[in-house]
Amino acid sequence: MLDCELYCVIYTSTRRKIRMRFKNNLHHAAAEDRR
Repeated sequence: MLDCELYCVIYTSTRRKIRMRFKNNLHHAAAEDRR
């Protein structure tokens, strides 16, 4: 049970981090295209 909870927490935090990084990269690419 503890392992499952820990995995869930790590998975969600990692996904959030990846999504933020992806969003930032996407925004940066769009800004570069506009220039």
